[in-house]
Amino acid sequence: MNVRFCLLSCVAVALPLGASAAPLTPGNVLIVEWDTIMEITLANGSFVQQIPIDPPPGEFFPSGYDAAVDGSGRMTVFNEVSPAWASTYDPATDQWSHSTHPGWTSRAVASHGGIAVNDTYIFAPDQETNRPAMGSGLIRIRRSDDFSERFAETLPGSSPAVPIGYTDAAVTSDGRVFGLRLVEDAGGFSLPSTFVDVYDASSLAFSETILLDRGVLAFDVDAAGRIAGAVDGGVALFDDAGSFVDEFPADCQGATSLCEGMDVDFLPDGRLLAAIAKTPGFSEAVVIDPSDSNVQSIFRTLGFFHTAAVIPEPSSVPLLALSIALFVLAGPRHRRQA
Repeated sequence: MNVRFCLLSCVAVALPLGASAAPLTPGNVLIVEWDTIMEITLANGSFVQQIPIDPPPGEFFPSGYDAAVDGSGRMTVFNEVSPAWASTYDPATDQWSHSTHPGWTSRAVASHGGIAVNDTYIFAPDQETNRPAMGSGLIRIRRSDDFSERFAETLPGSSPAVPIGYTDAAVTSDGRVFGLRLVEDAGGFSLPSTFVDVYDASSLAFSETILLDRGVLAFDVDAAGRIAGAVDGGVALFDDAGSFVDEFPADCQGATSLCEGMDVDFLPDGRLLAAIAKTPGFSEAVVIDPSDSNVQSIFRTLGFFHTAAVIPEPSSVPLLALSIALFVLAGPRHRRQA
């Protein structure tokens, strides 16, 4: 089995100052660290190139949490958490652009801060990190003019209105947006969620809430409506109604305490790209074939990287954000951040 295994030194071969990145190759995978993005091959994790993330306005350093690529080859990164920014790199122009919304925040938690894109919009979760001064719900940013708005701020059907936040987002080619609802315990620790709220990507009208049979840390949705969720110990698969279908355990050999899926995405061919975090200090990206439960590790590191995203074919696959959050260095993974 071909597996890319490296220390953090293997991702330190950044582009020279002033050098331009090559166009992103469809089918490859992006590995996102705090301040850089590494492109590797899906087949065996071979290194292709590395792109430094641009700091948002007013920030000295970037902090990448998640990434997604649209059908035009533009790469958008969930950058920083308070305030949060959507930073987009266009390989065609070799330029970064940054978008935000008043009060948009997230938490420094590995499975939070997901981002989803299509050719028209950017979607991302918002969290009540300092309510009522800041907002919650989901954020939508229109690419053509950078217009941003918040929606899904309250529990659907609640009276009086109950404010809610989200930790992850997905958008499908049929024009639906899915948000994984934030769930907390009494101490402010975020928990695996069973609630997936569905909205119309254009009108932002609420459609339905899908109740999963099992709580997940992060998720993705395919064109048929199936839901894949990152869970403790691996990845779970659900049908379009939220009923449990199957589970794919991670290889937890060598893990001393933490071994869980941190995020998962559907590949265009129906396989799953999953992120597995283990302690002490070990992370990997794996490809899962649900038809035979085969799990192939394509990238491992003794350091920590945050996210991975599959680069789609130009506007020929569902314009679905393919994002994976891995292990974050800042604090306990489910603890509310100050």
